[in-house]
Amino acid sequence: MTPLALHNQHVQRLRRLIGRRESRLGEGVVVVEGAKVLAEALDAGIGVDAVFVSAAVAAAEPVLSRLARNVPVHIVADDVLGRISDTKTPQPLCAVVRRSADALTALEPGLRAGGFALVAVDLRDPGNAGTLLRSAEAAGAAGVVFAGSSVDVTNPKVVRASAGALFHVPVVTGVSPGEVVSAFVGWGVRTWAAVVSSDGSVDYDRADLTGPTALVVGNEARGLSTGELDLIEGRLTIPMAGRTDSLNVSMSATLLAFEAARQRR
Repeated sequence: MTPLALHNQHVQRLRRLIGRRESRLGEGVVVVEGAKVLAEALDAGIGVDAVFVSAAVAAAEPVLSRLARNVPVHIVADDVLGRISDTKTPQPLCAVVRRSADALTALEPGLRAGGFALVAVDLRDPGNAGTLLRSAEAAGAAGVVFAGSSVDVTNPKVVRASAGALFHVPVVTGVSPGEVVSAFVGWGVRTWAAVVSSDGSVDYDRADLTGPTALVVGNEARGLSTGELDLIEGRLTIPMAGRTDSLNVSMSATLLAFEAARQRR
């Protein structure tokens, strides 16, 4: 079998899905890169639409044996994935997998049972979004919400940074901060905003995060606006011993998530 070249229609579809948000959303798919992330998707029961694998590694790639018989596996020329990837060191395997958006109500059972959720408002950086997803899943969050004009979670950079966590935790997008807080209040969830200033705030490790809880972080540059803060019940701050006055937003969210997990233990 001759490996597929760059101009092949299937390869061109993959290229389109990697580069265009509208194409991914229109087809209801995401592109995963690497055998490990594909294995995470399979572990989560995610449907696989197609796999593209470099001819050099195709015969020795064990994850291929886990695919359903009807999943097409396209063997591509060894330089193809490097030419269509947006990374400097592309993986020798890519897959198109199905992903349907979660509704906000998907978080309700876990929160009503005393769980916690992470909420990001206007988060723009794909790396931050992926890290936040990974931390939320690792800490046992009931779900993650990307509210406002946050980055597209199907962005390949988000998928990579999440290391497969995207497939193991409910992820809600396309909602306003007001919609989120209104639903959470109706479910008996206490909302906490991460802030820099200590005025009127509680140190994150002294707050009671054991009940149904939502931990809200804001935009990388400006944080949460006054209007957004007015919607949220409590304020949390992370004390700083050095000259730095704040942490990267995904690092802050990670600390809050694992504090919530620690209190539950």
